[in-house]
Amino acid sequence: MEQNSGVVVAMDTHKETIAVAVAEPGRSGEVRFLGESPNRADAVRRLIEKLASKYGRMSRLY
Repeated sequence: MEQNSGVVVAMDTHKETIAVAVAEPGRSGEVRFLGESPNRADAVRRLIEKLASKYGRMSRLY
């Protein structure tokens, strides 16, 4: 069975801002608050590009 080694990215969206956190894989993985980003398309695009360059491939979960 293949193990997923990616991080989980959590986004708490609000009208003006998006709070962002990441959780490392595993039960003992570190959870870090990354900060807030403006809730605008250009800012979200830059945020996703930055996260993808740091953590690799990203996929969407519902």
